[in-house]
Order: sequence, then structure tokens, then C-alpha cells
Amino acid sequence: MALIAAPILLLIDPRLVPGPFIVSILVVTVLMTWREWREASLTSIGWAFAGAVPGTVLGAWITATVATEAFGGVLGLLIVAAVVLTLLGHRVRPSRAALAVAGGASGFMASIVSIGGPPIALLLLDKPGGELRGTLAGYFTLSSLAVLVSLAAFGSFGRRELVLALPLLPAAAAGYALSGFITRNIDQETLRRGVLIVSGVAGLAIVFRYWG
Repeated sequence: MALIAAPILLLIDPRLVPGPFIVSILVVTVLMTWREWREASLTSIGWAFAGAVPGTVLGAWITATVATEAFGGVLGLLIVAAVVLTLLGHRVRPSRAALAVAGGASGFMASIVSIGGPPIALLLLDKPGGELRGTLAGYFTLSSLAVLVSLAAFGSFGRRELVLALPLLPAAAAGYALSGFITRNIDQETLRRGVLIVSGVAGLAIVFRYWG
């Protein structure tokens, strides 16, 4: 969701990222947690979230203190880096330390550009399907809340951002509802490649928009 939507929203209106878009992510992860919580690994969620807290605070501080124009190109590079990480698919054993480090990287990226998925998702990629979905859903519910609280603490999320988020929520809920149909009728690898291509192109477009 973040890989394909965040860079496009950045191109449409930078105000939609990160706060308003994180709200829409929270809606989806709450729905996923409700569906998959029985198979979630609470230990993995706990260690990843412990690392996410300082990463989230640091990212929120940068978002609040640096003008978008000054680091817009960096946001684009972070998106491209997330795509490259996903393509490389390196495997690291999900130890407690690795979970904490991945959570820190995830929280940092989510606070700046709303894309916190690759670090933690790649670490847990070899887990069984139900455990993977439940653990990621639980983690991203907590980390999304942490991002919003941190952004609010630094003055980057408030009533204006909440209003901007409202038009995104019906589409996010509709996307969740359609996800089962999509995965049954479209080859997963084809869909994955399409998402990565769109994300990479959008990330590069953001780089050229600010630095070109």
C-alpha cells in the first residue's frame, strides 16, 4: 500500500504525506489485525516496536524541522531504496536485535515518507503466511499510532492533517475489501512487479521534481 501510494500522493500534494496517509494505513492495519491477530507473534511485534519508537521520534523531528523542499529529493531516494531492498530480498535471521534495528529503520522511514514496510517485512518474509500477516498487521497498527503521536508532538499532525486524511479513508477501506478478489484473480508475482515498477518510477520522478 505504502510503496505504491505514498510516492504518488507526494507528487499530487506533499501535504498528504506522512500524516494523512498514515491515518489511512492505520485503518487498513486495524482491519488486518482484527482478521489475523490469532496467528501474530507478540514477541516479534514487541521487539520491532521497541526499536520503532526512537526511529519514529527521530523521523518526526526531521519532518518538523526541515522544509519539504530541502529534503524532497531525499524522500524520493528513500522510496527508490525501499524498492531496491524489496527486489534484493536479502534474508537476515529475525533475532531480537535484528527486529529492533528493523523496527527503528521502519519507524524512521514511516515518519518521513510513510514507507516503513520493507525493513521489517523483509526480515519476517520466511514466516508462515498467517503469522507473517498477523505480525505485520499488529506491528504496523502500533507503529502507525506511534508515528501519528510523534508527528503531533512536533506539530506536524493536527486538525488540518486529519481533515486531509478523510478523503483517503473510503478508498483505503475499499482497497482492503477488494484485496481478497485481487489476490485470487491476479498472479501475485505480476502484481508485485507492477507495484515495484510504479513505485520506482514515482520515486525517481520525485527526485527529479526537487533536484532536477
